[in-house]
Amino acid sequence: MTSAADLALHLAANVHAIARRPDAGACYAQIKAIVDDIERVINRPPAPRFCGQCDTMIERKICGLALYAPRDAIEVTCPNHLCRTTHNIERLYNRTLNNADNKTFPREVLIGNQRTDADRYTTGIMGELGEFVHWRTFARWVREHQLKPAIWVRPNGRRVFTRHSSEDTPEYRLADVRKVKRHMDRKTGKAKTAKTTD
Repeated sequence: MTSAADLALHLAANVHAIARRPDAGACYAQIKAIVDDIERVINRPPAPRFCGQCDTMIERKICGLALYAPRDAIEVTCPNHLCRTTHNIERLYNRTLNNADNKTFPREVLIGNQRTDADRYTTGIMGELGEFVHWRTFARWVREHQLKPAIWVRPNGRRVFTRHSSEDTPEYRLADVRKVKRHMDRKTGKAKTAKTTD
């Protein structure tokens, strides 16, 4: 079977013959596209940092949007068009963590957005705490009822304790996710990797 390395050596040895062909430009464009795709996968940019939840009050309700920014950023601006508040990331992150254990969050905020293209890959609150949870693991915990939603969010934003339709979004309590993670780590004998948050 011919390997990718064999093909690359063959191309390198026949550069002049390929250049004389009328479809050489198309060949070059296809090879360049493949190389660019490979480099994008290998050199994946660092995941954006979870900065916390926007805690700005808008019409007597907390905005609550999960905010992300590049790892070297100092400030982050809430993208909610009704809010647009600029926060100091360290202060916002510490405020979120101080109140987070009993707060509920959707899965994407807890474990990040791990199944999308390379530049949107995030590890969520659990990743920021040094307690990374893979999306397949999280799905298994939910499927096996080790982790249950604490609350459901209706499409109109109303928060309820029971699911009424398939459009309701589950939210999980951070403390529950961390508890299941610790239990499963003890069960599988994995070393503790959680950071202290004092």
